[in-house]
Amino acid sequence: MTKMLPRRLLVAALLAAGVASSAQAVNFVEIDGANLTFFYDADFWGLGTASVTGNKISFAISDDFDVTAKSSTVSGHGAAAHVDDNSLSVFAVAKSGYSVSSLVQASSSTSVNFTTGNGTAAGVLSGSVSGGAFNGDDFVAIHNDGSYYDDFQLYTGSSPYSTTAALAANGGVAGNFYAATGVETFIGVGAEQYGKGLSHAALTDVSYNFSVTAVPEPETYAMLLAGLGLVGFAARRRKQAA
Repeated sequence: MTKMLPRRLLVAALLAAGVASSAQAVNFVEIDGANLTFFYDADFWGLGTASVTGNKISFAISDDFDVTAKSSTVSGHGAAAHVDDNSLSVFAVAKSGYSVSSLVQASSSTSVNFTTGNGTAAGVLSGSVSGGAFNGDDFVAIHNDGSYYDDFQLYTGSSPYSTTAALAANGGVAGNFYAATGVETFIGVGAEQYGKGLSHAALTDVSYNFSVTAVPEPETYAMLLAGLGLVGFAARRRKQAA
């Protein structure tokens, strides 16, 4: 029998482990999107792990997040976990003519496998989103627009089982637009095994989908203002003539 459970001990253990785990390197790599330029921390995600489709950036996750809990006896117990976090793992800078929303759609996929015995696998995807600006070198946060969070915990009772656990969560505010949006990331996976067999969990990918809106160029603003001025002038002339 296999079922999904709400947050339990293994998820709580992952979150607790994250308190002492922190990667705060600053090694940003630039990668181009449709209406955004992305900067990701290569010391956190790994160099060359990012790919972009439109305004969505995805990361292939290292095998550090591939964990296996194993027991070779019916009375044995095994456990394994890996977590990491970064206060600014990726940020997106809007290209000319656009602003980027702080609403970010985060998602991840984790491969889960159980053999025999009583196994548990869990995963966490969380963080926060900030709106800000780009000064040419660094992201400058202006306002924290909220957090995102999702987790899973799967349990099997003696039967072999394999699946993919998908997490998805939104962070930020849809109506708040900035020159740049930054994302904090916390990710973790864990596995626990009671009795002979193994439990395996591998976080394979994490993605962030950003939203943009078009904004008028300065020349367009000038034309709009000039047009409004002419409309106002004509209205005053009509009023005076009446």
